[in-house]
Amino acid sequence: MRKTLWLKVTSVILSILVIFSINHVIQSAFVETSDQALPSFSELTDYVSSNRFTQTDDLTLATSPYTLNPEQTIIDTELGMVYLDQSSLAFMVQNENGYVFSSTIDYETSGLSPNWQRRVRSGIHIYSYNTNNPNNARTEEFILSENTSKSVQIIDNGFESTITFGISRIRLTVRVQFLTEGIFIEIPNDSIVESGNHKIGSIYVYPYLGAVKGDTTPGYMFIPDGVGALIRYQVASTTRQYTKEFYNPNFSFNMETDLNRMTAEGTALYAPVFGMVHGIDQNAIFATIESGAENGILTINFAGTLTPYNAIFTEFIYRRIYNQPVDKANRFIQIMQEKRNPVDIKIRYQLLTNENANYVGMAKAYRNQLIEQNQLIKQTATRDNSPLKLESIGLVKNEGLLFAETNVMTTLKSLTSIVKSLNSEIDEIIVAYQGFTKSGATWDGPVYEGLSNRIGGAKDIERLKAEVGELYFVTESLKASSRSGDYQSFRDLAKKINEQTYRFQEYDHSRYLLKHSKVTSSFNQTLKSVSRYAVDGLAMSSIGNTLYADYGTGVSLSESMRIFQDLLKGVEKKIALYDAYAYMWGTMNAYFDVPMYSSQYLSFSDTVPFIPIVLNGYMDLYGANANFYDYARDQLLRSIDYGINISFMVTEASSKKLQDTGLSGIYTSRFTDLKPAILTYYMFVNDALKHVQNQAIVDRTVLQTGVVKVVYENQTEIYINYLNQSVVVEGRTIEQKHFVVIQNGIEVSTVKGGGI
Repeated sequence: MRKTLWLKVTSVILSILVIFSINHVIQSAFVETSDQALPSFSELTDYVSSNRFTQTDDLTLATSPYTLNPEQTIIDTELGMVYLDQSSLAFMVQNENGYVFSSTIDYETSGLSPNWQRRVRSGIHIYSYNTNNPNNARTEEFILSENTSKSVQIIDNGFESTITFGISRIRLTVRVQFLTEGIFIEIPNDSIVESGNHKIGSIYVYPYLGAVKGDTTPGYMFIPDGVGALIRYQVASTTRQYTKEFYNPNFSFNMETDLNRMTAEGTALYAPVFGMVHGIDQNAIFATIESGAENGILTINFAGTLTPYNAIFTEFIYRRIYNQPVDKANRFIQIMQEKRNPVDIKIRYQLLTNENANYVGMAKAYRNQLIEQNQLIKQTATRDNSPLKLESIGLVKNEGLLFAETNVMTTLKSLTSIVKSLNSEIDEIIVAYQGFTKSGATWDGPVYEGLSNRIGGAKDIERLKAEVGELYFVTESLKASSRSGDYQSFRDLAKKINEQTYRFQEYDHSRYLLKHSKVTSSFNQTLKSVSRYAVDGLAMSSIGNTLYADYGTGVSLSESMRIFQDLLKGVEKKIALYDAYAYMWGTMNAYFDVPMYSSQYLSFSDTVPFIPIVLNGYMDLYGANANFYDYARDQLLRSIDYGINISFMVTEASSKKLQDTGLSGIYTSRFTDLKPAILTYYMFVNDALKHVQNQAIVDRTVLQTGVVKVVYENQTEIYINYLNQSVVVEGRTIEQKHFVVIQNGIEVSTVKGGGI
């Protein structure tokens, strides 16, 4: 009886395996068909005037609505005479053009209520939580609130004030100095004293500095959203207040089980900056948050919502209310954060004038700051052509019927052959290779040991390295896969404030953020292992764009930043980071997946290349893989406009082998299918960018809607025509959807048209 049952079970299993094998053979035959074709390079789409592009400027002369009040306290500073209203700590200052900037608005003629007038006059606002209230009621106070007291002391080049707020009795000290380098505002964390039942929640710092009434002043606000965005001043807006946290959303204060829902590539605030232009090419204020941005929320109040004024400022968060689970049924209670965030507020406001009073001037000002801080080092190597980045996949794993399956996408020998087949026409190629260990490209990390023998060995790495300019292994150091055995869930995972883990749900597995000590040990182990091979460096996928606190070990956001920076600063190998935030730029040799757009909110009027202007000439910049461009011609013109090098994802096998894996979004990658597009796209972009390799952008102008002129430090001029018709500008004829490169008054671009 048992023998018969066993035979039956065996027979069923064998039948299943036979069916599975047949199905696998069928699938294998299917995956060897051609990948999805790319859209034609010659397809010319209509240009649409939208906030995806930069619009033309209104250069109307701006006149300040403010006049200096001699009855106020006058302070002689490096920046000039400052007029201080000691009652509210509001101030006025003139730039070198004689234009007056004010930290408040014309409150007497604005039609605001008396309470609102006191609010907009006040330089500092706070919100606090009343712990005596069962709901931790939130209270707003400002300098001119009832019973608020302060002392004011004039110091060298500015003033200092200690404020005690009337209701909460919270005390803090603000220091404002007007120096040649700009206006510096500080609120040290250790100056904040809480007494009684109220706990500090957040602080607004000079929220109406540079505010503009409706559209009475020509200009715009600059926002570091994605690659960069502008909001041109409007009479009134029905748009609700814009608020966004710098860098990624704070992951710690939620019950979200899939943090991918909170993130979207290219939509973050990448740098701790913002700005206001009062008269384009005339007057501007550019703000850099030198400390505290990781706990900051950039806020924009639009005219017509709270006041008739457009205002941009930062709210600094010290405490939050969060949901604490109490059972497995997802019921929760609301709790106030007990220990406040250690926020030392430091903001620098620079007064920019004339040709620097625009977003280009802001980008150059930020670049200069990073150079002064040794965060950027000028590239000096000479190149005859722009580099092409090829990403490739070694192994990838997916669920099998009984066991996990491993698919070989590209061996090292095959990748070497791919590179060789391009080298006759492209002499600057870098390679980023993922899935080089037995774990494959989706279930890998955080520790990377030796190469899988399925893709080759150390000698194959050497042969590949001999054919390329740079070779990177792609690694993941922050997020551990649920398929990985390189960590212990009860010991190595970071925790939110509510004691939940940080979880990202992927296609066939989950990833979890690691404790910072585990990140450090795993990275060092990987670095030691990778050092055995002839690779130039590591391309790291999350460390540049994922900032988180660990409430299990007490690591704050600011400490997390320092840990990640210190981890990479001493590395001898080259480091490339994907989609990276500004606090990591000083650790990078190359920037992969540079954002090319903003979030494109309806309130945005323009997209501008702030990040490329800051970084061009100081590191190599690469865009997202061109396999997936929707309108190839427009995207390639944008790459030329921004100075962004071309990237492709290539594999030996068809991308159909990826359809049941975490890389299913790669719908075309087989090199034999992509080679014509790679050559066409690259030749088009290289014909422009080969003339400006390692050169910084010094100017960018929209000559007319859809036509842009970019100037580099070597005086090379590139004219880009996004329009579906030829144009004549500055005596140059530019074909539809094309470009012209000028050096020393002579056109040096050669590519005309082209198609695949």
